Amino acid sequence: MRTKSQKYQIEGILDALKKASIGDYSSKLNIASQNNELDQIALHVNNLLRATEERVAWARTEAEEAAKDAERYRHILDNIEESYFEVDLKGNLLFFNDTVVRDLGYTPDEVMGLNYKDLTDETNAKKVYDAFYHVFQTGKPIKGFDWEILKKNGEPINVASSVTLLRDETGRPRGFRGIVRDVSERYRSQKELRQSNERYQTILDITTEGYLEEDLTGRVTFANDAACRMMGYTREELVGMSYRDFLSPAIADNMKDIFIGVYNSRNPARLIDFDIVRADGSAVTYEINAALKYDHKGIPSGFRILMKDFTAKKIAEENRRRSEKKYHNILE
Repeated sequence: MRTKSQKYQIEGILDALKKASIGDYSSKLNIASQNNELDQIALHVNNLLRATEERVAWARTEAEEAAKDAERYRHILDNIEESYFEVDLKGNLLFFNDTVVRDLGYTPDEVMGLNYKDLTDETNAKKVYDAFYHVFQTGKPIKGFDWEILKKNGEPINVASSVTLLRDETGRPRGFRGIVRDVSERYRSQKELRQSNERYQTILDITTEGYLEEDLTGRVTFANDAACRMMGYTREELVGMSYRDFLSPAIADNMKDIFIGVYNSRNPARLIDFDIVRADGSAVTYEINAALKYDHKGIPSGFRILMKDFTAKKIAEENRRRSEKKYHNILE
């Protein structure tokens, strides 16, 4: 038969365990001695409560830190310029940052669950599918593939994307995550550059004046059609030739001095009555303008040369001088 003190001890143990079942581990049982079974049970209950309370406190701290990290990462994701997304294996959006919403013009509720096919046309949907399929098959990320996404209002955006495989806790594929960067400005710049180059090339092709570009050693890097006709070479033959290949030695030395002067002064030079040897060996007189050529960093990279046929003008000048001399002799 249990004594009154034993009944109180049993009730204390049960009460402590009851509190522990609802998350209260603060109970501490009194132990008179460790000589009986109830005292041993009470001792183990105390140890269990203390260990559990420590584990719970540790887990709570970890959860709070994880929540802070999640909040920190979310803040970073929402403030980067790039769009971040996660989709399931069918391509349905599961998670995205604020940039996705801002760039596409949807509300968060409208974006959630959208399939990538809802955000692009058939051609670009095929590009995205191929990227997802490659990542799924190989397990390797794919970087920098270009495609076109559509905003809610139908306006296209040129983007570059990187995609990696999204796995569950067992390592099995469960979707894809990726970064999308708006490269519309780059595309516009490239288009404008192409158009500018086309205009530049058209002007060079239709002009009657010869145009050459040479590097700093004097080798031809570009020639327009007029220069090829004037010098009697094809473009393939002319590109790579040195100025010494179509000038006499004396004139070539003079040309070298001119290049040095243009390089040092940064000022263009105009040359009149300058003979160039054509591919067939005949000499043609040109008027030449030479100027320094710069790269995209503003560093001298070569020379630009504009040539105008001076032969007819030279002949006309000779005829004028002869005529004047003949007239002068008649008067005498």
